[in-house]
Amino acid sequence: GGGVHARLVLASLMRIRGLLRSVAKRKLRKEEVAVLEELAAWVAAATRLGGVAAFSLATGADVRDDVVSAGLLDVAKTLDPDSLGPAIDAATGKVASRGKLAWKVSLPESMCHSELGAMAILLPEWDVRRGRVHLDYGLRTARLQIDAGKHVAIDGPWDVMIEVDGQDQAPAAAWVWTCDYSDDDVHYLELEQRWSGGIHLQRSVLVLRDDRCVLLADTVVRDAGLPSARIAYQSRLPLAPSITTDIEPETTEIWLQDESGKRRGMVLAPRANEWRVGPSAARMDVSPDGQLIHRVTTQGRHDHGGGVFAPLWFDFQQRRFTRPRTWRELTVAEDLRIVDADEAVAQRIQMGSEHWVIYRSLHGERTRTMLGKHLVADFFCARFDPSDGNMEDLVTVGDHDE
Repeated sequence: GGGVHARLVLASLMRIRGLLRSVAKRKLRKEEVAVLEELAAWVAAATRLGGVAAFSLATGADVRDDVVSAGLLDVAKTLDPDSLGPAIDAATGKVASRGKLAWKVSLPESMCHSELGAMAILLPEWDVRRGRVHLDYGLRTARLQIDAGKHVAIDGPWDVMIEVDGQDQAPAAAWVWTCDYSDDDVHYLELEQRWSGGIHLQRSVLVLRDDRCVLLADTVVRDAGLPSARIAYQSRLPLAPSITTDIEPETTEIWLQDESGKRRGMVLAPRANEWRVGPSAARMDVSPDGQLIHRVTTQGRHDHGGGVFAPLWFDFQQRRFTRPRTWRELTVAEDLRIVDADEAVAQRIQMGSEHWVIYRSLHGERTRTMLGKHLVADFFCARFDPSDGNMEDLVTVGDHDE
């Protein structure tokens, strides 16, 4: 139930804690309080602007009693005033971080993930004004919420359609967590789902915390030994009802705007051509019902079984909106040859003076080279400095056993 059930359970347990004190004259054991503290941290992380829980249909007025003085969230601070106090204040918008990455050393971890609950919350900071990413993958179609500061950008099911040689495929199993990682620079989560037709859908969510960028990437890979095939991938991401779009007339990026027409975010498809001319491996459009449509297809029948990498790059840093921007597909080499697009792909994204590089292997863990860097990895993301060619590694995903 996303953040809704967690809040209800916390309310029940806090009431029981009060009754034990008043009626039975008993306090909870230390390990019991630790459970309450962890649950309260989850509730705070799942609290969006206005005090509403993630994936809830309630309004701010409906949850007014939770956020007022002596309400549920206020009482939850008493469990650990030094840690939960500032976390809940930041989650309810009572304290601002002013854009600083780590403004309270005592705050709980800013990435919450429960494999059992099939729920992940990735916070750039605890300050609710800096945005939030919520992912509920308990159903075969995952649900996603991306808050861009005071406005919701994406809200709803993350639908996918896949064709193999013209035949529709379907999910054949639930989502399985494969890895996650968190540090001061990034939050990263990776899932996998088995589909019919001998394919697997691997899903990555990457939050670049200080950069205020989000990468949503699906990768379609085929079982080893299957013959080469043509793969067509399409995803649908529902824009929030309050978001309108402004599509660039000559290039392929899309602006996300609020009701007043102010730009709140920008999304681009790195596999697509920058300009709206010529053939392209990917296309991105907006449907009449407010769905962000992303299509990626294999460009030819190669010898590696077929594979598709379908990334979407969101930028929510408004100071970059007026800067020149571009992106390019990079050459990936292996053993003195250029690899095919169903073996590995890499992109460079530039916003003004800031550059990022992303790489994804689709076939085997082999040593490959791009922009002069040698890699043995499934996934790689870095900041790139064109003045000296150096890369600041942000996250590298290799063997999941490591």
